[in-house]
Amino acid sequence: MASNDNNSLGLTRRLLLATGVVAIVFGLFNRVREWFPFADDDDPRLETAVESTTEQVGSYQIRWNDGSNGASTLEIQDLDQSTDNSWSTPPDEPFIAVSDVDLDMMESRGSYTIEERVRETYDLQSVESIRRQSDTLLITGQLSNGNDSVPYELRLDETAEGHLRMRVTSELTSTGRLELRGVSNPEERFYGFGEQFSHLDMNGKAVAILTQEQGIGRGKPIVSEVAELFSDGSAGDAFTTYAPMPYYMTNTDYACFLENTEYSVFDMSEPRTVAVRVYADQLTARLTFGSEPLDLLESYTAYTGRMSPLPDWFHDGPIVGMQGGTEKVRTVFEELQSRDTPLGGFWLQDWVGQRTTLAGDQLWWNWELDRSHYPNWEELVETLQREDVYLLGYINPYLSDVSGKANVERDLYEEARRNGYFVETEDGNPYEITITTFDGAILDLSNEDTRQWLKSIIQEELLENGFRGWMADFGEGLPLDGVLDAANPHEFHNRYPVEWARVNEDAVTEVGADQSVFFTRAGYTRSPAHSRLFWEGDQLVTWDEHDGFRTAILGLLTGGLSGISLNHSDAGGYTTMSKFGVGIDRSEELLKRWVEANAFTAVLRTHEGNQPASNAQIYDTDELLDHFSRFANVYAAFKNYREELMQEAAERGVPVVRHPLLHYPDDPRAHRMTDQFMLGSEFMIAPIVEEGERSRRVYLPEGEWIHLWTGDSFTGETDQTVSAPIGEPPVFHLAGSEVASTVRSELASRAVLE
Repeated sequence: MASNDNNSLGLTRRLLLATGVVAIVFGLFNRVREWFPFADDDDPRLETAVESTTEQVGSYQIRWNDGSNGASTLEIQDLDQSTDNSWSTPPDEPFIAVSDVDLDMMESRGSYTIEERVRETYDLQSVESIRRQSDTLLITGQLSNGNDSVPYELRLDETAEGHLRMRVTSELTSTGRLELRGVSNPEERFYGFGEQFSHLDMNGKAVAILTQEQGIGRGKPIVSEVAELFSDGSAGDAFTTYAPMPYYMTNTDYACFLENTEYSVFDMSEPRTVAVRVYADQLTARLTFGSEPLDLLESYTAYTGRMSPLPDWFHDGPIVGMQGGTEKVRTVFEELQSRDTPLGGFWLQDWVGQRTTLAGDQLWWNWELDRSHYPNWEELVETLQREDVYLLGYINPYLSDVSGKANVERDLYEEARRNGYFVETEDGNPYEITITTFDGAILDLSNEDTRQWLKSIIQEELLENGFRGWMADFGEGLPLDGVLDAANPHEFHNRYPVEWARVNEDAVTEVGADQSVFFTRAGYTRSPAHSRLFWEGDQLVTWDEHDGFRTAILGLLTGGLSGISLNHSDAGGYTTMSKFGVGIDRSEELLKRWVEANAFTAVLRTHEGNQPASNAQIYDTDELLDHFSRFANVYAAFKNYREELMQEAAERGVPVVRHPLLHYPDDPRAHRMTDQFMLGSEFMIAPIVEEGERSRRVYLPEGEWIHLWTGDSFTGETDQTVSAPIGEPPVFHLAGSEVASTVRSELASRAVLE
């Protein structure tokens, strides 16, 4: 009896052991399928009747593998490149899919909440033919959902810029989403996507490409929650940005970008796949290859266009942001003059008059000079110009009702309404968007009459009143349910900031005002061809990595890797949330450290913020004025070098402020930097980004580096901790640099260096 019990027990154990082994094997099998989704050979989702073939399209080799000797893949290689890098589709996996989707994009104060519901996906792909049509290679087949199928076409050709273009179309007639899939690897790093403020490498993430407000707080505790109370979506998230671009470059020496302007998503969340989804009836992507990141950037910007150098006067000194009227400007100018502070100009955004709102001091959006706020205007302009100091103003593509404003000479809102210049609602009224506590109606830039009228306003109200430049604000808020004169809002939304920059560019060009500079925050792929200068929009007056000082540094780096070669941030930040001394306001220390960092960028421009009285300002105390004057001289000392860098930007698309990976692509540490940047190829800057910090650990790549302030020498490929009192942020230059020698001499002549 005991023997039978033991046998039963042994059998039970063996059964349990066998069950466990089966479970482990099954679990491993599923994990393998998860790692390698193409490993399921029982039900392949990519079918082909086309035998392996190799074709050449321009300088590109297109190789189709039918699976008879390995996996089924499409592989693209640039024969002009010395490397053997290629782009390929996932082995035995579909590389094209089409879906029927409902896409709900809800706007609130320029921010968007996006909800997507997929009704049907056709992702069972067959490749049925590959044939040439003149200089194009045409691949056709079917996409199925298991029951029904739709045909697709993939056309490949070489563009004039030397890119390999891939055009995907399908006959799905309802609301469509097209998808193109390529191979990636877990170690691949994805850079670009426009101006991004939270992440440098997007591997493992999905990035939505839609221009919108960057958000207030962007995940910062309490601040984000408060922002959401006032408006859904206004807090933003880690990927919301004014200037997204459907583009990336990788550390595997290729770049991919879209010609499309419709909403798109780049999905790197799967470990071995990168998927590009476009919500349109055609997906048009381009590939380019290079042996180093600088080559990729030069190739990409051949398509986007490149930014022109700024005029000479913009390099002479910083731009001081001020509000408050004529006498206040004169008073601050005299204080700065007494310190021999070099200046480029004063930026007076309140030239149109001020109104007080829940958000703080804001402007009357009626683009005419308020002479009661700025009396004796012509005298002020003349006084400053005698000292080679110029005035900059402000404009945006909205207009608001000015019935509550005194001394209005020209009601632009009424002019635009009467002539049909606004984007309209379905019932034919101007499309009003709530800004803070007031509404603004957005101008329809698809309407040529609107563009001509708006150009005339820029010429008559800004240029003829003596302005040498202006902030061309907004451009990211075109409503997707608006009615346009000559465009589909879904196609035009991301184009709108490009067209807004073009209107400003044309206004300047038509009257030969080549010394004028306008700066924009919203952008898309082609913006660098038309914007004179970018700025990064509205950061919090904080130090943090969510929406503060740190994000401004990262935005310079990601923007530079995306073709935004001339860029800067508001020195000191903008967004202030303070009431009765409680909340978030700008400290003197933050203002100083931000000024220090921006002195080594393309432009040093201050901003008072949306609540000037709550924030530390450069003119508040002698100490702040002296500190600002010191770094105004630092900025001016780099004039000649900046001019060289801007010329290089115009010729090659290389940014003035550069991520170190552009010059040290083989250094893994360089690829991970998010709070150090280079000015050109000669200087390394490591801003102080922690409150109270008086020293900092810095990584220096290969070479011998000289500390700017002490002259001490450091060996590269090392970490160094250096002293960093206020007034001496960590800055290094390469030993033996002729540029650095010239800059050091200039700094000494300005009594900045001994």
